[in-house]
Amino acid sequence: MQLKSIHTVILLLTLCVTVIQAGTPSTSKVVTWDETTLFINGQRVFLFSGEFHTFRLPVPDLWRDILQKVKAGGLNAVSVYTHWALLMPDNNTVDFDHYRDLETLYRIAKEVGVWILLRPGPYINAETTGGGIPGWATLIKGHLRTNATDFYDAWRPYIRKLDEQTRGHQADEGGPVILIQSDTFYIFVRLFVRFCRCREVPDR
Repeated sequence: MQLKSIHTVILLLTLCVTVIQAGTPSTSKVVTWDETTLFINGQRVFLFSGEFHTFRLPVPDLWRDILQKVKAGGLNAVSVYTHWALLMPDNNTVDFDHYRDLETLYRIAKEVGVWILLRPGPYINAETTGGGIPGWATLIKGHLRTNATDFYDAWRPYIRKLDEQTRGHQADEGGPVILIQSDTFYIFVRLFVRFCRCREVPDR
């Protein structure tokens, strides 16, 4: 496949996602958008965001220092992945204790003055094993990352608990969480794979 073709696909997919997002109405009174801009409290905001994955620094006492450096460096937001496999090590346990606790992060972010873009997956990639999908979930009969009932039943307890931790910390409640992204690379990966298959060169 030619590199130019790959770049074309990436550009087209980016444009498609942008159009879809721009045409989707916001359910928030604080966070809204139009075809070009994100608004927070009616003010146009350009996000300068870094990445901060708490599971890679499992010492909550150090999080404030990191976010203060983020702020001092000129950024106004951090993108935060949460790791399904870490938070739900088996299908009967959902653990948000200690360094898994999101509310501690939310409180610090609010005090420091940094917005949070929450990215809970269930698939996050993030160069992690299985993209954050726990090993036990690979044993279900349904296909992963589809509408299969058993896959839905597998991730639902994790997302429900995450919702409990996050609900009171969204921007509408005075908190730092302004956006939540479901899954990662879902549309891009599936369309990209389809594109690659249609351009396969037959064996000679």
